[in-house]
Amino acid sequence: WEPAGAVGNVRYRYTNTPTWLQFDWDASGTPRAPDAVVSFGRYRGHDRIISWEEL
Repeated sequence: WEPAGAVGNVRYRYTNTPTWLQFDWDASGTPRAPDAVVSFGRYRGHDRIISWEEL
């Protein structure tokens, strides 16, 4: 079940990240905390696929 219009993205940036988890993710020369984007409601996909990434 999915409510009508339940489509979108949520960006999460970690705060108070330990130094060992920070990295120069974007090659800018400055280490920073990791972040993630969660998308929901866009593609139904197959029930047996847990993760789908398009490269």
